[in-house]
Amino acid sequence: MNVTRTQLLIGSVLFLSLAANAVLGAMAIGHRLAPEAAGSSRPLKDMIQRLAALPPEQRAQTREAVRSYLPRLRDAMEDLRKARQDTFSYVRSPDYTRVEAEKRFAALREKTTALQALGQSMVLDIADHLTPEQRDQLLSPRGQR
Repeated sequence: MNVTRTQLLIGSVLFLSLAANAVLGAMAIGHRLAPEAAGSSRPLKDMIQRLAALPPEQRAQTREAVRSYLPRLRDAMEDLRKARQDTFSYVRSPDYTRVEAEKRFAALREKTTALQALGQSMVLDIADHLTPEQRDQLLSPRGQR
């Protein structure tokens, strides 16, 4: 099976939305997660296979949607990564105050929400050109189709 870069990116974006939720949950209880601990690659592989099964016209439309969102998604992901690093660096620093840390965590939550909203908008743009059956095939959790 050939997996195109676009298919990999779409799967990555959808998976990153779930991973961002996992990161926030871990931060809320005070644990630090390594990026590879955010989840397995199996959901991403499943999504790529489902995207590859779409008819050529829908794959092309999906590719276009991803291309239009990709620069903003990359920027938002980098912004979130940097904010997360900065927040944890601050919490570890000798200058730590709870008030400032709370402000930084609130800003981090806003960045996470913005990234999720952007990814969800892309998913909706993709869903707009799919049939109900294709949306079900693409978006159903593994094993629930």
